[in-house]
Amino acid sequence: FKNIVSLSEMISFENQQTKKNINIISSLINSVFSIFLSEQKKLLSNNMDAMRSNLYFNNFLQLLEINYSHFKPISFYADQLRISTRHLHKITKDILGINVGQLITARKIIEAKKRLLQSDLNISEIGFALGYTEKSHFTKVFKKTTGLTPLNYRKSFSHAI
Repeated sequence: FKNIVSLSEMISFENQQTKKNINIISSLINSVFSIFLSEQKKLLSNNMDAMRSNLYFNNFLQLLEINYSHFKPISFYADQLRISTRHLHKITKDILGINVGQLITARKIIEAKKRLLQSDLNISEIGFALGYTEKSHFTKVFKKTTGLTPLNYRKSFSHAI
């Protein structure tokens, strides 16, 4: 907007002259309008990009809600949205500040916590139900995320229910 201020000063200066040059003033005003239009297009473009990103993100969340209990690679979600995995990572990072894999893991861990406290399923069954083929891998991911093993989580919080 420094350009607009400079152009405004030039218009004011030219307007104060005893011999006003209408062509110069007209050109300066046209320049101001051109800058405004250019900035408006940028804002609209950025707004459209943000709306598109939000739409993709919401659609991704819906897909995740349907598929979190199955092992699905990130490319599955990107393919379903008809965007690249890189674009999906960028959208998720821009909106939440975490990558897609972290979001998928977070959703699985939320469900694991719920099942640990609300069911009698053993750790392996819960892990398997969430798409983990090995109990050890499920336990490792759960502990890395929560700081507790699934069994310790169940023991620590089951009395709170």
